[in-house]
Amino acid sequence: MTEKNCKDLETALDSKDTNLIIKTIGSFKSKYRIRIGKNFKEVTGKDLLSEIKRFFSGDLYDFIKALFTDPIEYDTECIHLAIKDQESLLEIILTRPKSVIKQIMQKYFDIYKANLEETINSSVLGDFKKLISTLLQCGRNEVDTLSSEEIEEKANELVEADYDDWNLNENSPFCLFLTKYTRNEMVAIAKIYNKKANKNIEQKVQDVFSGDIKKFLQNTLYCVISPSEYLATRINDAISGISVNIRLLMRILVTRSDLDLKKIIKYYQLLYKKDLKETLSTLIKDDIGKLMNEIINNNQ
Repeated sequence: MTEKNCKDLETALDSKDTNLIIKTIGSFKSKYRIRIGKNFKEVTGKDLLSEIKRFFSGDLYDFIKALFTDPIEYDTECIHLAIKDQESLLEIILTRPKSVIKQIMQKYFDIYKANLEETINSSVLGDFKKLISTLLQCGRNEVDTLSSEEIEEKANELVEADYDDWNLNENSPFCLFLTKYTRNEMVAIAKIYNKKANKNIEQKVQDVFSGDIKKFLQNTLYCVISPSEYLATRINDAISGISVNIRLLMRILVTRSDLDLKKIIKYYQLLYKKDLKETLSTLIKDDIGKLMNEIINNNQ
């Protein structure tokens, strides 16, 4: 399959028809694109990126390059570019499993000769620094381990916590809730908390925290509990400003293709009553918009 895909892409490139090239690239499943990126030269005798540069430049070249890049390497590049973009930094870290975060941290050191956590810590302050540092410890369970009794116990700890205990200190009940437990465990704990406290956890965060950290904590809860829905809101963020945030759109389409992009597209439709493909076609009329819509087509 990889050899055939390489040959199909070579044929499209040789045609010099940019529409055919875009359609061909967009038709590949994510796992095959990565294999093509690794094997194109061996199969065809040609350098893939050099071939792509014959036809495309700027953001579109970067988009196509990202589609064929090893996912860990691309995530590492995205984090590097997002060091001072707190919302993007949080999004990337929250939507990757801890096994991937560990690989990103190693790859970051290999590429940039710097410790990722130290690099981030030198660029952020206060509670956000505490939040990111704790998330980078990769302490979140990947499988459910709490019994029903332990879930109730954790909920009670949150109910009984004093106002000052709702903080991001490493072992506070709230920090553990936010950064250690699985999605299922968080939902179960929150359900009990909401009933006993007569207030949901999102409202408690609203009461206790202020400023940017309140928004980041709300996004953390949203993202961990419903990552695909959260990423649909990020797509809306990307297209709702004065100009379209192409880089944000690229990152979501590249990294979520064949993972949960289909769910993200459905959530976008549900939340905003709009078809994502039609929306992008209206806002982005050039070749990069065509490629984005090819990827969306193949994730519906």
